Amino acid sequence: MKTDSSTERLQTLQPGARVALFLNYFPALSERFIVNEVAGLLERGLDLRPYALSRPPAGRAFYILPSLQAGKVIGAHLAWLFRHPVRYLRCWSFARRRRTRSESLLGSLWRAAHKQELTKAQRQNVLLNFFLIVPVARQMEEEGFSLIHAQYADSASSLALLASMLLEIPFSFTAHAYDIFTPQVIFEEKLKRARFIVTCTRYNRDYLLQNYGELVGDKILVNYHGLDLTRLQPVARTKQEPPVILSVGRLVPKKGLGVLLHACKILHDQGVAFKCLIVGDGPERPRLEMFIRLNHLMEQIEITGYMAPSAVIEAYGGASLFVLPCVVEEDGNRDGIPNVIAEAMAMELPVISTTISGIPELVEKGESGLLLDEAEPKLLAQTMLEVLDSPQMQRRLGRAGRARVAAIFDSRRNLDELYNFFQLRLHEIAAGEREA
Repeated sequence: MKTDSSTERLQTLQPGARVALFLNYFPALSERFIVNEVAGLLERGLDLRPYALSRPPAGRAFYILPSLQAGKVIGAHLAWLFRHPVRYLRCWSFARRRRTRSESLLGSLWRAAHKQELTKAQRQNVLLNFFLIVPVARQMEEEGFSLIHAQYADSASSLALLASMLLEIPFSFTAHAYDIFTPQVIFEEKLKRARFIVTCTRYNRDYLLQNYGELVGDKILVNYHGLDLTRLQPVARTKQEPPVILSVGRLVPKKGLGVLLHACKILHDQGVAFKCLIVGDGPERPRLEMFIRLNHLMEQIEITGYMAPSAVIEAYGGASLFVLPCVVEEDGNRDGIPNVIAEAMAMELPVISTTISGIPELVEKGESGLLLDEAEPKLLAQTMLEVLDSPQMQRRLGRAGRARVAAIFDSRRNLDELYNFFQLRLHEIAAGEREA
């Protein structure tokens, strides 16, 4: 799908055009790029309202599960059946045929009614999504939305698709990484019914075209998340003793942090002095910390947990090297382009990662960073040592990294492109309505 490549802002082409945005959580600590995208689109004038399945601390959206009340849910279903029987029954039939039989619907409804967190498998149950979306759709009907968009091709887009069917409003979604490469319910239906699809790497686009070409056609826009480069300003670096190796991200298998720890052990066994700082939290933390204790690396490696964005920027400024040896998990789950790699590059911090997924689109191998063809501890240890031993290489990679981020990852330019794209699609929707 073609889009205007200029960064000139477009006026709202259809007065009153509104977009409903479905998400799993909002805002999520590990997804600052989505928070920034929503804020940027709102700032540019897109009338956008978030609808999130669950409420994290300090949330700012309409929250589906916390708002549930049994009487209102039943009343909404009866009202919708009475007012729009064809739409209701068509949508119910669609959801019933595609329900997840391994999950108890009654058990999931009980958890939802008691404001308990749903498991990933329960959130993927399309019939449960149908029961949840009807009262939300009834409220949305009064809001006058022109488009329903979802972040991620998982349960968020299932809810958005069902709302689209009930309200007869166009549906679209943004696909990121895990939601493309791991199984998702009604994925092909989502691709087929979407008015357009946004994704954050060319790798994702090529994968979708290769595997689902007839369903996606020319309706994919590649739009990098981008960074606010005014917030990420390089600092003067002085020689550190010992040098600091930094990694930032959720502590999950696809980040390859186990490989990093093994590489650090190799350096330690070779007598190399260093400090490794891992910023983040997640399910892998106990296993990683056990490795650190068993190998007596408590003096060399520290896992800090989550840190505020300002503290993370300070950590970039105090490091000598950034490492994130991403891997592909057994189920296919993988990263797209981790924003933390772009942040480190923007801070002129030399980076080491791997060639998986969309990372080579940002990190030019040997030019704006170093990429390993596989996340192998010995090779990683050798590469880290080469960078730590060469201040000249650190400066060269750091400067080239900042230039690369400025060229393709500037959030102002990328948000302008995304805003324009939404406005053009909203114009097409309004034109179609007028013709009808």
